[in-house]
Amino acid sequence: MPTSKLSRRLFILTSLAVMPAAAITVYHTVVTRLAREQELHKEAAQAGKLASLELRRIVDGLEQILFTVASAPSVQDIGNANCTGYITRLSKSFSQFAGLAVTDAKGIVWCGQNGQGLGVSLADRSYFTDAARTGRFAVGTYTVGRITHRKVLPIAYPIKNDRGELSGTVVASLDLGWLGSRVREREFTARNALTIADRNGVILAREPFPERFVGTEIPAPYKKLVAARESGTIEVLSQDGTQRILGYEPATVQPSGLYVSAGIATAEAFADIRRTTYGSAAIAALGIALAYVLTWWTSRKLIQQPVGRLVQTVTAWRANQEDVRANMTERDGEFGIVGQAIDRYMDELIAARAQRLRDEQKREILAGELDHRVKNILATVQAIARQTFPGRDAEDVQEFNRRIGALSSAHHLLLQNEWQNAEIHKLVETILLPFDTRRPSAFSVSGPSIVLNSSATLALSMAFHELSTNASKYGALKSDQGQISLSWYIKQDGDEEKLFYLTWIESGGPPVSVPTRKGFGSRMIERVMTSQLHATVQIDYPYTGLCYEMHAPLDHIEATTSSDA
Repeated sequence: MPTSKLSRRLFILTSLAVMPAAAITVYHTVVTRLAREQELHKEAAQAGKLASLELRRIVDGLEQILFTVASAPSVQDIGNANCTGYITRLSKSFSQFAGLAVTDAKGIVWCGQNGQGLGVSLADRSYFTDAARTGRFAVGTYTVGRITHRKVLPIAYPIKNDRGELSGTVVASLDLGWLGSRVREREFTARNALTIADRNGVILAREPFPERFVGTEIPAPYKKLVAARESGTIEVLSQDGTQRILGYEPATVQPSGLYVSAGIATAEAFADIRRTTYGSAAIAALGIALAYVLTWWTSRKLIQQPVGRLVQTVTAWRANQEDVRANMTERDGEFGIVGQAIDRYMDELIAARAQRLRDEQKREILAGELDHRVKNILATVQAIARQTFPGRDAEDVQEFNRRIGALSSAHHLLLQNEWQNAEIHKLVETILLPFDTRRPSAFSVSGPSIVLNSSATLALSMAFHELSTNASKYGALKSDQGQISLSWYIKQDGDEEKLFYLTWIESGGPPVSVPTRKGFGSRMIERVMTSQLHATVQIDYPYTGLCYEMHAPLDHIEATTSSDA
């Protein structure tokens, strides 16, 4: 309906009225969510540290066990026949080990659980070399045991003799199933997660879904967390498809070289906030809907009819039914006042339109008269020139008349634009038209569109005419193969002012030589360019054809937004 635009404005006002309530609801929701998100990051960081401490206690316990084993006399005495029996009896008390063995200083197993793996070399395993090199407890990386053939985390403790020299190592394979059971002893909120990985990012234990992830690598985008320089938190989409906030402890900050992360599922954590948000949104939506219903009723009952009359009046007037009026009074309320104003405006507009039409007709008559008088004056000048110089060469008089004609063309072009300016392509086309008689054209014109001021229009029109005349008499236009390249561009070096560059290059015409004297035309265009445009002009006469170059400040060439009288 025609009045729907005003109704929409009323709806916009209603929207502005209810916007604060909606904004408060949104703000409260966002602030609450951000606060809860910060809490979750803190909880995740704390959960990660607690899990790291628990893992550290487990590793410390394993270190103590291996220290005790390494201190046993039957183990200290490398080659002792009782070592295998001792290790076998001892392993029954430690279900966390999938295997337990003793090596000599070269990494050869000489004593093992149930006599397994004797003679096997572990010299290439990192946990053995780390323990042998540092003389301290060492934790390896995820591997498949060379003796047990089970997925384990190997650990090693050095055995030293009385002189403090390395005589061997105690090597144990931590059962990852046992480590997983220790992880499951923790209380997990729904869809929360805990991950333990070695320093290469291979998962050693995980809850939930250990069967899917133990032995696999942490995804590449998050492997950087394993080698991070410090602990932190991050929101990730886990491999099981759950969005979580992780609190992680990098392997680089753990003495054991193991990575630990604890994840809190965001969906469950934000459940209360979502319920509160939905309730608040429902109440706000109900209030907003009620406000819009009242707005619609007001629009239909109190606005539609008077606005409809106003729109119908304006529509009829736009259809040239200028005698139609709203005919409303102040008794129609505020819209009646508007209707009266529209009626008065229509009356005034019709009167102003008629006056403007009369003024435009007068202006066109005056402009035509001015153009006619200028052409008469120029024609009179041409006639005076013929009568004043009857003995001069007819060609000189014709050349003078052609220059007057070029000035007349430029004047006519300016008059079309109310003596303000002229577009450079239009000027070039106007001046070169009498000389462009060949097909295809002998002229190649290129350059950006520039609106010239009146001074530049007149100066360039004279220059183009003189160059074209010279090309017709002596240069490229005298030959059927002659070509003229006319181009211009704008350049600015650093903070310097912009310059307008123009070149006229002839080729394919008769051979060119340097003239013994400058003609009137050459002197004229140099003086006009210098005085009118502050230009620098250079004319060269290479054998191939005349070359004319000019550059001037752009602000002397281009028309400004103000009147260019």
